Amino acid sequence: MNLVLRHLRRVAFLHDQDHWTDGQLLEQFLSQHAEPAFEALVRRHGPMVLGVCRRILRNEADAEDAFQATFLVLVRKAGSVQPRELVGHWLYGVAYRTAVRAKALEARRQMKERAVPPAGQAQDGIWQDVLPLLDQELSGLPEKYRVPVVLCDLEGRSRKEAARVLGCLEGTLSSRLARARTLLAQRLSRRGVTLSGGALAALLTANGVSAAVPATLVHSTLSAALPLGAGHAAAATCVSLHVATLTEGVLKSMLLAKLKTVTVLICSVTALGLGTGGMLYHARASGSDPNSSGLTGANTIASALGFEGNADNDIQAKQQAEEQSQADNVAREVERALKEKLLQARLEAEKYRQDARKLQEHAEADRQRAEKLLRDAETRLRHAQQAEQAAAEKVRNLIVTQEVGRPLANLPANQQAVNSRSPNKLAEFDAARANIIKERDELDTQSKRCNEELGHLLKTMTLFYRERAVELDRALKRVGATADYGRRR
Repeated sequence: MNLVLRHLRRVAFLHDQDHWTDGQLLEQFLSQHAEPAFEALVRRHGPMVLGVCRRILRNEADAEDAFQATFLVLVRKAGSVQPRELVGHWLYGVAYRTAVRAKALEARRQMKERAVPPAGQAQDGIWQDVLPLLDQELSGLPEKYRVPVVLCDLEGRSRKEAARVLGCLEGTLSSRLARARTLLAQRLSRRGVTLSGGALAALLTANGVSAAVPATLVHSTLSAALPLGAGHAAAATCVSLHVATLTEGVLKSMLLAKLKTVTVLICSVTALGLGTGGMLYHARASGSDPNSSGLTGANTIASALGFEGNADNDIQAKQQAEEQSQADNVAREVERALKEKLLQARLEAEKYRQDARKLQEHAEADRQRAEKLLRDAETRLRHAQQAEQAAAEKVRNLIVTQEVGRPLANLPANQQAVNSRSPNKLAEFDAARANIIKERDELDTQSKRCNEELGHLLKTMTLFYRERAVELDRALKRVGATADYGRRR
């Protein structure tokens, strides 16, 4: 279960890695040892690092070893990357040192073995002249001009993004980039390689961004680097002897460079101390402790060299406390964001419930109106039937009264008189019958029209109810999905 959760977190982190800056990824790795953050850095800057190694080392296997050693150095020295956002520029410097060291080791090995140099990947054209010199001259540029070339030309970032990383205007970055290309072209021209700034930019972009990193190389690098970052001793067995040698050599060279810087600082402090000898003598004459100044100088030198005795433990404890505080702050921010999203989901769900309730009320009102119309139609039909029955009863009563129920005394004396009055009575009866039939037909027509209108109304209301039901089902599904998403978050 833990493996599944870790895999899901890794996939989600890698899916959203474009929204994270290099500084945020590095802080995640340093503070929480987030493996997906380190993997995102490898995938983001891997093409640039592999491009540097391939330009200096013609052998693909040596280039891959230098690639692994570069990221092993990043695991060991991630805390020394300053500023955090310039991880790519820091990796470029480490990759260049690692590739140069690997090239020197390979040259010494070939001299000892007196063997034919191994055949690497053939690269023809102008790169045969530029490749041995490009990174050497690029690393010699001032950092002010080297960083834009690394970000824009080797890593393929846009000028807007590079300007945001460096904290300057886009126009300022463009001018620095153009000046850097001009200086690099001038340096190469002194080495016998003539290129314009535009051609040099095209060659840098084509050779830097297009360096595809094999998936096996990424996997092997992560398998070796992540356990090493976690402090597992068994991580040393995951890399080859050549990679381990390169890593330790580059770390030692970085330490020597730091010691050189500290030595220069000590010399400067010493010169400053010799220049202020009179002030120190005056301090001693005034009754101050003679050992205090010497102790202070020793502490200054020890602090510059990085050896402070028990103070190291205090600094480390303070750093751990700061890291824990940062982790707590991040956890609180994440918890607050999740609570806000959950509250928003609940508000949206309540809004959907209110809308569904309103739709139900409207549907109920429409249903009641339809039932009322149906009752009215049934009432009108019943009244029509009653009117028809009343008319038929009236006809029957008329016939009985005029023909059958008349007293015998009023009967005519002879058949001729009856026959003389019969046509008139029959005509009246036929007229009355015709009127009744006409009224009945009109009632039938009116009833049929009412039935048709009622049927059409029922069909319309049925379609309306079905559409309302579909809308309500969709709204309820959206509410359920939003609530589930809020609970998962």
